[in-house]
Amino acid sequence: MSVSILAWLLMPLVNRIFAFWLVPGPVRMVVTNLAGTAAVVGCYLLFLVIFAWVTA
Repeated sequence: MSVSILAWLLMPLVNRIFAFWLVPGPVRMVVTNLAGTAAVVGCYLLFLVIFAWVTA
């Protein structure tokens, strides 16, 4: 059930959100890489905060 939800519901949303990074244009490669990296690090930090809050 979880694999189906991930594959059919969440992945299309994630692909749309990160499309700027997954398929960047040739002109803005550095800016795109920095924005994508910042997005991934931001999500990681958010998950760490949520985990610390839930397990506290």
